[in-house]
Amino acid sequence: MALLRQETRRSDDGASWDQAALQRIRRRLRGSKTSPPAWFEEMDEQERLRLRMFGHRLLALASEYASQPRHRSQLLDEAGRIGEEYGEELGRRGTTLSQVIEAFMFFRNAMMEVQPEGNSPHAAQPQSNAVADAVLMGIAKSYEQTLVGGGS
Repeated sequence: MALLRQETRRSDDGASWDQAALQRIRRRLRGSKTSPPAWFEEMDEQERLRLRMFGHRLLALASEYASQPRHRSQLLDEAGRIGEEYGEELGRRGTTLSQVIEAFMFFRNAMMEVQPEGNSPHAAQPQSNAVADAVLMGIAKSYEQTLVGGGS
C-alpha cells in the first residue's frame, strides 16, 4: 500500500498521456463492442478499487519513466514491486495464470496504444516495454512465491 501513497511528479505531457491511457482502459472494460473480460467481471467492487489504485500509480510511473531518465532504475524497481502486489492480489483471489496473463496483456496493450505527446510510436515503445516488462516480472515472481508457498 506504500506504493499507492507516493506523490506523483508528472509533466503536463505526462498527465495528458495518463488520462488518455486511462480513458482507453475504461472504454475497454465497459466493453463498448464486446463484453468485459471474464477476469474483470468476476471481481467485486473492493477488488476493482484496489487494482484501480495500482493501475493509477502504474500509469503515473510510466509517464515519469518517459520524462525522468535519471530516475529510470528506481522507477523500474517500483514497477516490479507494483507487479508483485498485482500478483499477490490476484493470487489471493485464486486467479489462474492464464487469466493473470490475459489481464496483463489487456492493460499493456491499452498503455502501448497511447503514446506520450511529442513522441513517435517508435521512440516511446521501448520505454513502455521496459515498464511493462518490470511489471510482468514482478507478477511472475509473486506467482512463483504463491506456488512455492502452497497458495492457491
